Amino acid sequence: MTRFLRSVDTFKAPAGISFQEYAKLATPPRLFYSDILTPNGEAEFVRDESLDDFVNGGGIILDRSDDT
Repeated sequence: MTRFLRSVDTFKAPAGISFQEYAKLATPPRLFYSDILTPNGEAEFVRDESLDDFVNGGGIILDRSDDT
């Protein structure tokens, strides 16, 4: 099971800018999750993808609900 590990804010807002300017310049934080393949590894969030797009792109869904 993947779990959220940390976020890293890479955007430093310049002092004295308006909210409108901030909204144009701001970038979202980098998100890191535990890697499902290595116990101590990290995986970085890159993009959202629908299940259909994932499968159509060659992704495989494994049902591991029976594993204990």
